[in-house]
Amino acid sequence: MKAALITAPGQMEIRETEKPSPKSDEILIRLSQVSICGSDLSVFHGHRPIDYPHIAGHEAVGFVEAIGSMVQNHKIGDRVVVEPNIPCGQCRPCRKGKAIHCDQKRVIGLNQPGCFAEYVCVPAEFCWKIPENISETNAALIEPVSVAYHALAVAKTNPEQKIAILGLGGIGLLLCYLARKMGYEVWVNDLMDFKKELARQMGAHIIEASGSTEEQITALQKAWNEADIDVVFECAGSAVTPTIAIAAAPKGSQVVLLGLSDKPSEFQALHVVRNGIQITPSLIYDHPDDFKAVLQLMADEKIDPSYLASKMTTLDELPMVMKNFNEEKHCKIAVKI
Repeated sequence: MKAALITAPGQMEIRETEKPSPKSDEILIRLSQVSICGSDLSVFHGHRPIDYPHIAGHEAVGFVEAIGSMVQNHKIGDRVVVEPNIPCGQCRPCRKGKAIHCDQKRVIGLNQPGCFAEYVCVPAEFCWKIPENISETNAALIEPVSVAYHALAVAKTNPEQKIAILGLGGIGLLLCYLARKMGYEVWVNDLMDFKKELARQMGAHIIEASGSTEEQITALQKAWNEADIDVVFECAGSAVTPTIAIAAAPKGSQVVLLGLSDKPSEFQALHVVRNGIQITPSLIYDHPDDFKAVLQLMADEKIDPSYLASKMTTLDELPMVMKNFNEEKHCKIAVKI
């Protein structure tokens, strides 16, 4: 099969590789479309430990090509979307109902072969049949939208509350889109004008805050207090943005951390305690509830985020697209396989 292999940090080649065969509990998927995620870019640039060569990609949709001997709920030809985080079910977090934090979690595209290829094998339990009225592009976005859905759920928010989003990468913009569709009033901040314009088109309020860390904190603190923000979602993923979010959050508010910076952030415990700031982590999504909920929202045609995938490319063009991604003015780029 044809696959895009990361051969070294910042290097990707299109090669012919062996077509995988499904294990007894797996299905073989003939992939049709895959979206590029920020974590794919992180893997591509060598910011996450992987063994080379490696196939990244996990926001994927395709058709069942073959099924393992124990698979009963899928048949050849089914159109399915991939849920790429697969917990072991045996470790302490899994036993305590916290499979998100599984010690042995298999992640398609990170510690096992991903979806920037013609075929991939996935446990049948983590493949979802999708109805005909969900487009290929929307199907490939179910996974990242589930991340946004989960963040709203763990924050225990409701549309009567006002929320702020710090950082408009793929997840930040999808969170903005989903929150607006659910009736939330949303304030956003980002350094890139085209991302702020996308959020404005969704009906979000734009906050301008730039300069030094202290200048950003001062500007956001003023704006968030004036807006009476209840929950701040940190989606930028840099080391400084949690520091800014916690320092600027209004008294009695909540800061939800979605960004995945691996560098230390700073906050003052006295400030957090005195101001009653609640800090909540949000990592991926709960299996199976969040995926199921987002799939239903799309099937009911209540959400249609496909326009945020504003560019379509091909597997052959992927190496160049990955190399130049940060120069592109796109929220999401879809790869047609």
